[in-house]
Amino acid sequence: MAQPRYTAALQGFIREWRPNTPELDGKFIQAVKGLVAAILSPPVAAFEVETILSDAGGKVVVRLGDYEAQLSPVDAQRFALGLFEAATSARTETWLMRFLNDEVEVTGGAAARIIGNFRDYRVEEMQRELAADMSAAPGGKP
Repeated sequence: MAQPRYTAALQGFIREWRPNTPELDGKFIQAVKGLVAAILSPPVAAFEVETILSDAGGKVVVRLGDYEAQLSPVDAQRFALGLFEAATSARTETWLMRFLNDEVEVTGGAAARIIGNFRDYRVEEMQRELAADMSAAPGGKP
């Protein structure tokens, strides 16, 4: 969402503008609508990460469009790891979809259901492995 100051300034400008002809009015309004849309909906590619220093120490600032979050370094590392794992899974599932389509000749909804079932299976197996690792720790505690 755009900053309120942009919205108020644009609304004021449009209210004060005096039309010349119906044809020019239409072109002007279309141009202003395009400008407003660009301001209100920045491209998703507007992704930034930077560090800042506050009284509490270092922070990581993550911006996606107009959304901004300030994370502690540990939370930023967890976020980055989660993002990395999700991207890796998405790439693997893309390869699996191509493999099912091209080599096994399973397409469309059937391929998507197989991958969905595999996701569920993968989560269950990871939870079993984690539980086994935790019970194998000295005293059965992590």
